[in-house]
Amino acid sequence: MRIHITGGPGAGKSTLAKSLATMLNLEPLDLDGRGFAELARFPTPFDYEAIAADRQDASRAFAAGDAWISEGSNILAARPLLERAEAIVVLYAPWRVASYRILSRHFKATIARNNRFPGLRRLYQFWRWSARFYANTNPPGLNEWGTPTTQETMEAELGPYATKVVRCRSKAEIEALMATLTDERPARA
Repeated sequence: MRIHITGGPGAGKSTLAKSLATMLNLEPLDLDGRGFAELARFPTPFDYEAIAADRQDASRAFAAGDAWISEGSNILAARPLLERAEAIVVLYAPWRVASYRILSRHFKATIARNNRFPGLRRLYQFWRWSARFYANTNPPGLNEWGTPTTQETMEAELGPYATKVVRCRSKAEIEALMATLTDERPARA
């Protein structure tokens, strides 16, 4: 099984990927986290095209595997994964839920002293950008990192893969998806 999970900020991508990976005995690829972790290799100011090419190469190598789970909102880096995935899961969360998760994740990471984006100013900027993502009021398209700026853009970018897209808008839909995917798991000898 090859599954890519995407959605807006705070939609639950990482949580679902970890749960499915545990159930299917796979190591998940955190596409967005890996991308940020590797930025130290690139000189500033960033050459976004070089970063995108590097991330696509890494995704292509990962996508070559027979069974995997990947997650991330970056569509540009995920294209090799989207092409090879058997299922593309798109998570939707109400803004109030996503907002809570964004704030909670930031403060938990700050307390744990492992916040990749420290500071209230950065939190506020990301939180405002995320609110505009969910309201579809950011300028349409992909940002410099390759991430859709609105839900409408995300849907448009996933259009070529429509036959593989599974949309989950509630906890019940996520639970049904997990049950289906784990029921289809081949028996181990």
